[in-house]
Amino acid sequence: MYYIPLFGFEITRQISLSQCIIHPVYSDPAELRKQYISDKPVPCTAIVESEILDRQFLFWLEIACTLADHRSSQASHPLVASTLSEALEMGRGEQLEFARPQGPGRLILGDEFAVGSRQSFLQKALETAYNTRAPSQPEFCQMLHKTALCYQGGAAEFVEIKYFMLFSGLEALARKIQNYSGHDSAKPLADYISSHGFSFFQDRKDKPFR
Repeated sequence: MYYIPLFGFEITRQISLSQCIIHPVYSDPAELRKQYISDKPVPCTAIVESEILDRQFLFWLEIACTLADHRSSQASHPLVASTLSEALEMGRGEQLEFARPQGPGRLILGDEFAVGSRQSFLQKALETAYNTRAPSQPEFCQMLHKTALCYQGGAAEFVEIKYFMLFSGLEALARKIQNYSGHDSAKPLADYISSHGFSFFQDRKDKPFR
């Protein structure tokens, strides 16, 4: 069994996924919040228990966790532990230095308020990322990756780059699903977003965005 420390992801309840089980290091939300100190490395907040060490899965798990919090999460090398209890105890002392800029707020409510919401989000995001039968799977994965990069620091902290990543990822997915290859980028975006029940429409069709 592998025990992989997960840093930054805010979790206080166990999350069971088809590929692994994510165990919280801190079950008390107040105790978890105390671990986040602005001038200190990011604390280990969870232990990922898995029978196999799948780097690609950990990559997508990091992305899904980053999107849930709108703040960067990272997994590290497996701990040298023989039991889950030992791994959880070791996790309390683990920290990792990486950029974790302040985001706009959680996308998914914390599990102290919405039990099961984070598990549902992670499972659906990972299932869709691995659904190779879906024609739009590559574009969906690209959109997830570009969106996560906006909350991981670096060049994405510039608003122009962040806008490009968010817009281009959504546009590529919308074009694929709408089967649209024209120059008007507003049309596939408007059609795709409105198809999900949002009141969204294309304005000034005589002067479409290019």
